[in-house]
Order: sequence, then C-alpha cells, then structure tokens
Amino acid sequence: MIPALKSTEEIATVVIAVYVSFIGTLQWITARQKLRLDLYNRRFDVYLVAFDFMQALMMWSSISIEERRPKRIAFIRAVRESRFLFADNLRIPNLLEEIEKRSFKVTGFVEELSQYMGIMPNETLAAYKEKESGLEWIAGSISQLEMLLVPYLAFGQGAFREWRLRRQSRRTTGRR
Repeated sequence: MIPALKSTEEIATVVIAVYVSFIGTLQWITARQKLRLDLYNRRFDVYLVAFDFMQALMMWSSISIEERRPKRIAFIRAVRESRFLFADNLRIPNLLEEIEKRSFKVTGFVEELSQYMGIMPNETLAAYKEKESGLEWIAGSISQLEMLLVPYLAFGQGAFREWRLRRQSRRTTGRR
C-alpha cells in the first residue's frame, strides 16, 4: 500500500471519530436540556393547577359542579405529583397538602353546610368562619408557594446555578 494513502486513511479515521464524538456530545447536551425543559414543564403545571384551584376556591359557590370536580381532581393529582417533582424540598408538597386540607372547609361549607343556615345558625356560622379563615390562609399561601417555586421555575442558567450553590452550601452546613 502507498504510504501517503495509508496516512490519509488514518487522518480520515481520526477526523470521522472526532466528528462522531462532537455529534454525540451535542446529542447528549440536547437530551439533557430536553430533560430540564420537561421537568420545568411538569413543575410549572403543578403551579398552574394549584393557582387555578386556589382561584376557583375564592368563588367556589358561583362555579358549577361540573367545573368543580375537574379542578379538585387536577389539584389532588398535582399535590401527589409534587412529592416526586420536589423531593429535595418537602416544604412545597407540605404546603400544597395543607392547602388541600384547608380547601375542604371551603368546599364542604359551600356544598354541604350552607343549606342548614336557617336550621342551625350557630353551627353554620362557625363553619362559615372556618371557611373564611381557610380562604384567607389559602390566599396568603399563594405568594409563599411562588417563593418556594422560584428555584425550580427559574429556567435561566444563572438562576439555576445560584440555587444549586445555595443548595450545596446548605448540605455542607447540614441545614435543610
């Protein structure tokens, strides 16, 4: 074989290997970004469902029963899903579970107790006060939820890096 042809084949092999390696690296980066985007979308969906449910609670009595059920089901599903999506910060699922627990006072009053206002005014009035305090707490928890979600919904690299550094420093100091 001609020595020049042999060295050309070797150079071509190296160039092809570098090119394939480059393409593989680009595919890996793309797959990683897609995973981040998918995770971001799932987390953002939890936020949207929670926010939609909280808004619905504010006007629960004026929403038809056909509209209530899907909102509640979607919220319950989002609460359960949050355990997996925010496993490193259990304050988020705990807050959503607390909202779920307090929402029953709102929905229960509207759906069950309000019809007894004339028969049992004291008990109904107490339930109404619980409903109102639950609504007030839920309304205040929206901003708390948003603050907890900032590190997860800040899709930019700078915000993500800053959150990761804070998280690493918490782990080294033993705080959660």
